[in-house]
Amino acid sequence: MIGIIVTGHGRFSEGMLSSLSMIAGNTEALIGVNFLESESTEDLDKNLLNAYTELRKTCEGVIIVCDLYGGSPFKSAAMLSVEQENVSVLAGINLASCLELIFARLSETNAQCLANSMLEKDTNRLIKFEIPVRVERNEEEEGI
Repeated sequence: MIGIIVTGHGRFSEGMLSSLSMIAGNTEALIGVNFLESESTEDLDKNLLNAYTELRKTCEGVIIVCDLYGGSPFKSAAMLSVEQENVSVLAGINLASCLELIFARLSETNAQCLANSMLEKDTNRLIKFEIPVRVERNEEEEGI
């Protein structure tokens, strides 16, 4: 199973988890990480790492879903995904997409594959963080 971390500005994750619980019931391997005004980005980094570490005890991979592309929670999640294994980051999450993700993750063990599947279903709102692939130029190639 893939674990899920919900993060965002303020108490976004608290609200999302409350709504998910009301609709889907008690859901395992789902952790919320708030980013409050009183917290630093270092606090956020530490809280996301702690949530990731907790989920990896029982989950093959982790998807971190964020409220906004480019915000501090997204940037911290993106950095975590670069440093850890089998982590994918999606931004622009909403309640409907999060519900779909909760049920889709039961049959998937690869976070990247699950994130790509979610992107195909919700191309209008979701954005996936990906590390760009560097292309090395061959010095012997002729240029124009």
